[in-house]
Amino acid sequence: MSREQITLNYQLTKEEAYEAFYLLASRRSRTVKLIVSAVLTALAVILLGFYALDSRRIHMLFLAVCAIALLFYILYQPVLQAKRGARLVEKAGGKYRIILYRDGRIVLPDGGVLNMSGDKYARAVETDTIFALRPDAQHTICIPKRILSQDEAEFIRALL
Repeated sequence: MSREQITLNYQLTKEEAYEAFYLLASRRSRTVKLIVSAVLTALAVILLGFYALDSRRIHMLFLAVCAIALLFYILYQPVLQAKRGARLVEKAGGKYRIILYRDGRIVLPDGGVLNMSGDKYARAVETDTIFALRPDAQHTICIPKRILSQDEAEFIRALL
């Protein structure tokens, strides 16, 4: 049976919202993050070593501090962004009713219509517990798998 649309009514938990926001905020793969983190850490250590050898080289200390700040930004920016999004979902009550159409349209609770083709920020992630969708830079949709039947999960996979 081929359905043209599904309607989902659900209560989103803070943990599910956090997972969705974190996955979508993390634009780089884990390997890239590890490589960049290792390079920045090594650079900071080398710069601090040069400063320790000659404390008149204050620019080495400044560059080391910049490398460390960039490292923290890369590692913790997705975490902070996800926590902020999860708090907003929790504050709003977390109740959602969305309609997904086979042609890629998504009707939001406020009546707005989004298209899955979206913009350059559009992406989707499936985990064991959720479908996380970002059709554009302003909207994030988290669909918990616990509310889906097998048919509905397959419908969403086909849509993505």
